[in-house]
Amino acid sequence: MRKYLLNTCLIVSFLCPLPLFAQSSLQGKTVWTIFDSLGDGTSWQPLMAQLTGSTFYPQLNYHNISYGGTATVADDMNGTQSRAKRLVALKGKYPIDVVLLENVNDINYIDAEKGMAGSMNDQPWMQGDKLTVHEGALSNRQEAETYFQQHLSDFLRKTPFEQRKAGNMLVLPYNDSTDWGTCIAIQSKALKEGTFFITSGRNKSGVYVTPDMTEKDIITRMMQYNYGGGWTAVNNGDGTLTLHYYYKQGRNVAFDDNGTGVKATLTKVPRSSECIRYFMGKDASEWEDTLKWVTQVSLYSTYKALFSYLRQQLPNAKLYWVLTSYYNFDFDTPGLQNADSTFNKKAFSKLEVERKWQQLRRFQKKICKANGIKVIDISYKCGINLDNLRDYYHTKNSHPKEEGYAKWAYALARYFKK
Repeated sequence: MRKYLLNTCLIVSFLCPLPLFAQSSLQGKTVWTIFDSLGDGTSWQPLMAQLTGSTFYPQLNYHNISYGGTATVADDMNGTQSRAKRLVALKGKYPIDVVLLENVNDINYIDAEKGMAGSMNDQPWMQGDKLTVHEGALSNRQEAETYFQQHLSDFLRKTPFEQRKAGNMLVLPYNDSTDWGTCIAIQSKALKEGTFFITSGRNKSGVYVTPDMTEKDIITRMMQYNYGGGWTAVNNGDGTLTLHYYYKQGRNVAFDDNGTGVKATLTKVPRSSECIRYFMGKDASEWEDTLKWVTQVSLYSTYKALFSYLRQQLPNAKLYWVLTSYYNFDFDTPGLQNADSTFNKKAFSKLEVERKWQQLRRFQKKICKANGIKVIDISYKCGINLDNLRDYYHTKNSHPKEEGYAKWAYALARYFKK
């Protein structure tokens, strides 16, 4: 909580005296953000709440409803869909009046050649559970693909009826020699009820266990926790879990049983990845139809299901998609600057990251329009542009400086002014 207070105080002191948009349509409302790292522990939401007289809960948002490093893809268990479920889970305890959504990490999946964007005609798909169907990671991706082709019907037939649900996934873990991770093997059950701790980099996750849980039950429980932005966890199906961090530094993993009696060993191993089949059927009656299982779910499918889910679960909430400013490039890229050190707009428009960003913007506007979701485009209205970029962004960083976040807060406050 101290982080939010510090950030807010910094911005308030920077912009004092702080005006209040007294006629804001957000006055007295609760505002929630389903964002990636651009809303995960950031300062613009508390400032916007002050400006508009609305209520925002930083402690509920941080690493929970907003989460860095995630995307709106089907297999991301901390992604936009799963975090929407976490928000819905709060509706019995808190009023949910306004929901702002965003994801710039989808920029990594939008290219047509990857086939992730899909088509407007794709059916909605809402994420369910992952079911690991093999004990131990296979040796490589190709082996996993071949194993699926040979045994899919067997997996489907053997799946317990209570797990045959729409949105569920079958997972074959495999070793990925492109990088290494940390394998956590549970050696013994808990002797008493309690919480043990997994430290992953700067993050610490508490895992609740009871003596009646088997080693595999403990791994299943561990898969329900978040290990921090950039960390992925893969259930190897044999009583082990492999953690991997995308960056080579900061990969330290530690285990503390905290008196529960759970014993674990940690081993440096090749990272684990997941070969997945997605169930596109409506219910258990279609579970054993192999044609209902696909190798990939498009962004159109996940976005459409996300909007439908939120509308059904939060019928009284107003939903908005936010397009923020986005400048994630090297300021010193050769040929990008004019003689006077200003940025050359034509050269900037040809950067790959800018091309993909504009492609993602078009996709998000299109899918939102088709589903009746209002788009708040503050990317230009916030006042950040190539002429003043160094005042609001660091080079090679998608996250604005505090002054840039403040620009977002004021732009959104102006949008909601009556």
